[in-house]
Amino acid sequence: MLNHALSGYNVCILAYGQTSSGKSYTMMGGRDYDSRGIIPRLTDDLFVRLRRSLSGHSEVSDKTSVEVSYLEIYNEKVRDLLNPNNKNYLKVREHPVYGPYVEDLSKLVVTSHEGVEQLIEDGNKARTVASTNMNEVSSRSHAIFNILLTQIKNGTETQSKVSLVDLAGSERANVSNQKERLKEGSNINKSLTTLGKIISGLAENTKLKSGSKGKNTSEFIPYRESVLTWLLKENLGGNSRTTMVAAVSPASANYEETLSTLRYAERAKSIVCEARINEDPNKKLIRELKEEIYRLQSVIASQATVSSPKHGLNCGDPLVLEKLTCSEKLLKEVDLSYEEKIKRTAEIEQSRSTFLQQIGLVSQSTNNCQPIIINLHEDEQMSERLLYCIQPGTTVIGSSSQKSNIQLHGLEDQHCKFQFANGKVVFNAMGPNCFVNGIKVASSVKINHMDRLVIGLKYVFKFQFPDLLKPPMNRFEENRVNWQSVKQELKEASGINLKRVIEKTHSIDREEVKNLLSKYKEKINELESERNSLKCEKDELAKKYETLNNYQKTMEHMYKKEIDSKEERYKDEIRQYEEALIELQTQLNDIEEDSRSSVSINFSLNGDSDSPRITEENLQMTMDSFQFWRKFRMKRLRETLIEFEPLVEDANSISCECGKQLEFKLKVASNTSSV
Repeated sequence: MLNHALSGYNVCILAYGQTSSGKSYTMMGGRDYDSRGIIPRLTDDLFVRLRRSLSGHSEVSDKTSVEVSYLEIYNEKVRDLLNPNNKNYLKVREHPVYGPYVEDLSKLVVTSHEGVEQLIEDGNKARTVASTNMNEVSSRSHAIFNILLTQIKNGTETQSKVSLVDLAGSERANVSNQKERLKEGSNINKSLTTLGKIISGLAENTKLKSGSKGKNTSEFIPYRESVLTWLLKENLGGNSRTTMVAAVSPASANYEETLSTLRYAERAKSIVCEARINEDPNKKLIRELKEEIYRLQSVIASQATVSSPKHGLNCGDPLVLEKLTCSEKLLKEVDLSYEEKIKRTAEIEQSRSTFLQQIGLVSQSTNNCQPIIINLHEDEQMSERLLYCIQPGTTVIGSSSQKSNIQLHGLEDQHCKFQFANGKVVFNAMGPNCFVNGIKVASSVKINHMDRLVIGLKYVFKFQFPDLLKPPMNRFEENRVNWQSVKQELKEASGINLKRVIEKTHSIDREEVKNLLSKYKEKINELESERNSLKCEKDELAKKYETLNNYQKTMEHMYKKEIDSKEERYKDEIRQYEEALIELQTQLNDIEEDSRSSVSINFSLNGDSDSPRITEENLQMTMDSFQFWRKFRMKRLRETLIEFEPLVEDANSISCECGKQLEFKLKVASNTSSV
């Protein structure tokens, strides 16, 4: 890849994979020389070749300048890691010739591999400070390290860009249970999903181009859906030679993520980029920028009060002013000479050094005779990046920029302090949750070389002062002191305190314990006897309940049987009365028919006539029977009317509720005049 870059091609190395699969280690490497990553090895080899060219070899160009930039993409926002003056997030813009770029991103000139390493170290420091303040970790953001090579050989100028990308870890939503990571994870998944869509679309376009024989059947590529893919537009499907490093985990629990990464890489292999040598790009770019600036200035000058019919913009239109400002900035940046770039680099380095000193940070080359505290982080790439110097006298740690020498966010204004005098360092706790070697500090304690400090349960440090090293050394060796060991030590210290409390509890008088045990045994025996008596009562009550239940069932059966017999008897009596009523009705009908006939019947009371004789006794008996029948019939009729009267009342009530003009009445119809 370095050969391509020195030949004038744009180059990109992309590290993709799930969290903790080794992407950052692949790009940055470890702290040892043999465990260096891709970025240190590439820059080292680059300057080795540059030195060889200066010594007479013609492998590289006659004159070469190297500029670097280091940026971070977190939650779809871009941050400059090399310029502390760029405190706000930067904007991403796109130029028709220059392509996508980050506005106001600092590009620093470097002349040696050591200079590149120092810039990477300073960038990682800025990344670590922001990570601690915002509670992030490195795998939650994308990092892009750019190297810009400008070569002049035989009067021809070529410019190539090397983009080294460390992507954030890809992980499924159900793997991480931390709620504060949801927003970060959604933005990371958004950029990685967009990257996957773009790779799939480019692979499909390559397949269509190879089979369509020149027909325009390409698919739209959504580069601008994510900041990451927008900045890598040329590297993914344009003028670049791109290599993708697929980092996978050997654990069987990560089988699905590993398979997804391999599919990702398989699709990326089918993309064909059309790379070309970038010859004299600045001259054309400068000319077009000057033309664009002249056009925008003419629009502003000529269209002072009316809109431009050609461009459709007003002189006060913020879009015109914004375009003019961006073009002027880009022209000023591209038209800088090499000496001006070096001067600007020195100014930014001085500003960065001043900023680090203001917050108490020092470089790795600090005198070993000076006591320092070094940060420990959960992420190994961010651990031991920040070195804070303990000055002679009093050094205060807190969140206030006026009252503290070392500024750490999330603490009190003056949380703790170090007193350095006569070759001794004393740690004083002024705020809550200050620990030394896992033991909470209430007031002050003397600290020694390689002691572990926890401040506010958020910041973890190790103290280094070789002058205080006395045999025997602490049980933690220097290479074993890390974030995990300090947390484990804190847990063990808490466990020791708990053991002391238990031992203190066991020191109670044994006689008192025996008395308590005897009382508890007596109480247990009483409860046992009470439980047995309650059990017997329960059994007796169960038997009584069963007896009463059987008696109730028997009585219910007898009552039901008696009711059934009474119903049968009542039915028989009703049937007999109905038969007698029918018989009397028949007799009454016969009498009425006889009374309506014109036949005269002579009743002889003396008995001397031949006509049928009815005695007075028989007549009286007949009249009594007739009266009895009439009373009985009226009684039955009255009972029937009484039964139907509630029904008539209910019907009238329902008619009234329904709003109907209906009235129900009882009417008795008979064919006799006696009713």
